[in-house]
This record gives sequence, structure tokens and C-alpha cells, in this order.
Amino acid sequence: MNKLDIGDVNMHGLPKSDEIIVSYKSIYINIYSIIVLNTKTGIVMFKHESFNLWENKVMSFFNTETQHLISLNNQGMHLMSM
Repeated sequence: MNKLDIGDVNMHGLPKSDEIIVSYKSIYINIYSIIVLNTKTGIVMFKHESFNLWENKVMSFFNTETQHLISLNNQGMHLMSM
């Protein structure tokens, strides 16, 4: 099992849905992960990984109006449709 430190964790519940979005960055491998998980079944519905240095701050938020997950870091903005 992988026991890497994680940071900049965000959790968002999708409105009128049994799904949550979890995002975090991992030390040493410099990956920012976004996972959509069904809370009733425990099944991972979607997973996205992108490069992000541990030293760089990253954050995400969910726009309920447009159903987009927006991630911000020092390199710019990533917009993902959910």
C-alpha cells in the first residue's frame, strides 16, 4: 500500500447525487489527483491525475451553476466538466 503524504485536500458533494469529488496532491511523485466516487457503491466513477510540484499551492472548487470543477495553481487554471 502507498503511504505518501498528501496535501491541499478538497472534497465536494455533487448536488442531487450520490457522488463526491476528492482532490489532493502527493509528495515525491508530484501528482495532483481528482477522483469522483459514488458513496453508495464505493465505485470510482472518474479519476484524473496531473503534474503539480509539492511546493506549489493548488486548490479546487466546484461550480454548482455550470457543473464544472475548477483547479487553480501557479501554472494556471484547469476546467473539468462533471
